[in-house]
Amino acid sequence: MKAIIISALLILTCTISYSQNYKLIDEKVKTYPTSFNKVGPLSQLINQDFKTQEEKARAIYTWIALNISYDVKMYKTGTKPIRYSYRTEEERIQKVQEIEENLAKQTLKTRKAVCHGYSTLFKILCQQSGIECELISGASKTKLRDIGIGPTNIDHSWNAVKISNEWKLIDATWAAGFLDGNEFQFKKEFSDLYFFTDPDRFFFNHFPQDKKWLLTDKKAKDFAQLPLFYRNYLNSDIELIKPYSGILKIKRGHSVTIVLKNSAANKIGYNYSGEKKAFSVDPKIKGDLCYYNIKAGSGTHLTIYSDNSSLISFKIQK
Repeated sequence: MKAIIISALLILTCTISYSQNYKLIDEKVKTYPTSFNKVGPLSQLINQDFKTQEEKARAIYTWIALNISYDVKMYKTGTKPIRYSYRTEEERIQKVQEIEENLAKQTLKTRKAVCHGYSTLFKILCQQSGIECELISGASKTKLRDIGIGPTNIDHSWNAVKISNEWKLIDATWAAGFLDGNEFQFKKEFSDLYFFTDPDRFFFNHFPQDKKWLLTDKKAKDFAQLPLFYRNYLNSDIELIKPYSGILKIKRGHSVTIVLKNSAANKIGYNYSGEKKAFSVDPKIKGDLCYYNIKAGSGTHLTIYSDNSSLISFKIQK
């Protein structure tokens, strides 16, 4: 028993230590200049102040998230594909490197980017810090219409870094903030969520074009069936236990039971799309599980709220 207690304390101590280390790294990075014209001076600062690859990756993540804003105008108009020709594989690699370095430089100068600019700058800074890094393209799950749809639309990019011979997932774009759906403006809000995220959790809203970057055994059909998990859910300790599918069948006059873990202290409510009224709902509590009885509505989507913030959305199948 004593050995188990000591082991548990060691795990807790390590967790606290890592958390404190990240806090120290973040505070140091906040003292850096907020703008650079070139990648070199920023990478030199990072390599001067931090020693391990994990520390450097965290410093890169934090600086980008704090200082690069999402380019809403570019998102609306779209980006033009860069065309190039090559004769050999070596020439292709060289041209891709040049294109990525130019995009990283442009992102630094304008301090604005869409996801490809964020992930490319992250990759170039990693390369200059001796960190093996990959740029990953894939599908995101961010809208109600994504529920029940397979990952066919390649609309996002992120990174994976190799630390201590293990690949870790990172999304510097979503770490910087989010698009407000009502005003369609970028809201800056640094998030720790997307640094070394557990692959099963990262999967909630990321599906790579190359499936090897899933780093989990999940499938495309699993991604399609997921509910829509919002930033508030990912930031909380709340866990959806049931239903397992993001597509619900609720007949008129009937109800569905939503089971959440660790939500007893939160004010839970719900709303159907197209309906102006939201309803609060009290749970039946069994241990750390809360059972919420949700009555059928007329909308096509059901959204669960926690303390008036969107938590999870489901698609209603009539």
